[in-house]
Amino acid sequence: NQKAKYEYTLTTFESAYLEENDAVEIIDKDTDINGIFRVIGKSISFGNGAYSITLNINNQPPLLDSFLT
Repeated sequence: NQKAKYEYTLTTFESAYLEENDAVEIIDKDTDINGIFRVIGKSISFGNGAYSITLNINNQPPLLDSFLT
């Protein structure tokens, strides 16, 4: 399960309400990356009347301690 060890970065304009550990489904025919990924980080950049959101995702399952804290 080698793909689970990598993080992917995705820039979007439609994910403002996603939280850490939310699951998103990505289907990208150009890069052949498909599946359900977990959000592990998010940053929002503001500029001249615009914003962009960068998501860090990977396809590892959530850790049990994230639910216990």
